[in-house]
Amino acid sequence: MINQLHKKPKVLFVGAFKQTMDGSVGGQIHACVTLIKSEISNKVDFTLIDSTMETLPPPSLMRRAYLAFKRVIIFLYRLSTNRFDTVLIFTSTGFSFLEKGCMALLAKIFRVRVILSPRSGLLVDEVTRIKVMRWYVKFILCRCDIVLCQSQSWKRFYQDLTQLPSSRFSIIKNWLNPLPYFELPIQKKFDNQVNVLFLGWVEKNKGIYELVLAVKKYQNRLPNFIFVVCGKGSELKNIKELVAQYNLKHYFEFKGWVTGDEKLTVLRDADILVMPSYREGLPNSLLEAMASGCSVIASSVGAIPDVIKNKQNGILIDRFDVDQLANALIYLASSSKIRIEMGKEARSTISSQHDIKIIWKDVFRLLSNQET
Repeated sequence: MINQLHKKPKVLFVGAFKQTMDGSVGGQIHACVTLIKSEISNKVDFTLIDSTMETLPPPSLMRRAYLAFKRVIIFLYRLSTNRFDTVLIFTSTGFSFLEKGCMALLAKIFRVRVILSPRSGLLVDEVTRIKVMRWYVKFILCRCDIVLCQSQSWKRFYQDLTQLPSSRFSIIKNWLNPLPYFELPIQKKFDNQVNVLFLGWVEKNKGIYELVLAVKKYQNRLPNFIFVVCGKGSELKNIKELVAQYNLKHYFEFKGWVTGDEKLTVLRDADILVMPSYREGLPNSLLEAMASGCSVIASSVGAIPDVIKNKQNGILIDRFDVDQLANALIYLASSSKIRIEMGKEARSTISSQHDIKIIWKDVFRLLSNQET
């Protein structure tokens, strides 16, 4: 155990710390930046290696391979010229996991403690569909000292995959700094218009097509709705064309990526956040909307059911289910009182379980190898 009376733990932190070239902002960036801006930076000596993806859709495979190789060389140089107590690695799925797995193995060669934090819900699909990936994920996880999980359900998934003892897993819920969001009103407005926010990657697996189909099928019951899509992705062009084809342009606004004050503005104006994703880890945009006092409708996937208690602090729906999504929207539109009470419960959940002012202490104990 590190003697905290004499020194800070030295941690080599591999994660996403910069905005991408196209302005996109993923949940991993938000989590990493929020952590290093918290009080933990006064307690831990961090050395950062940035692994932010340049764009989405991703650059060419050759470009990604070059950038990954460059990061691995930097990682190796840091390990060989410094003595670290712990390596903390945030990873997504696919190519990202291949790269970060190599880093974990290199750290073990240098006999450095490794904490790996998988952050993508899509990892489940890869492990299920691709035998080689299933073997590789299991191989890497078994060689890490700790697998950092965002919920009990993720711990069960990784433990079932690896058959490792519980001591090799740590559950720390996703975090954010909720103070800017707590300043937003829960009572959004007093007119009859209902503003629905889609905040994230415009990709098929995020359920954007189900949202458009729900509006098309139930438009007669959604007369006062406006759907604000904030984000970009490989499906954005196709979705805009589909909206035009279905003659739904008057329902949708496309704003692209929003950050800072602009994001706070769209959250302030939103009555409902929709997240009909196929797979998720524990998305930051969900936590941001809950902190803002929005009513949330989200698929029961990943760690979301560990956060959302149905019809208390949000509404859970089955993924792919257009009718459930539409009926949830209609239910929330029926009463501003329902939305306000749900928003209060959502904000309370964030305050008690996801505030970085609380969570950083758990991360610190993990990084400093203290018993919890």
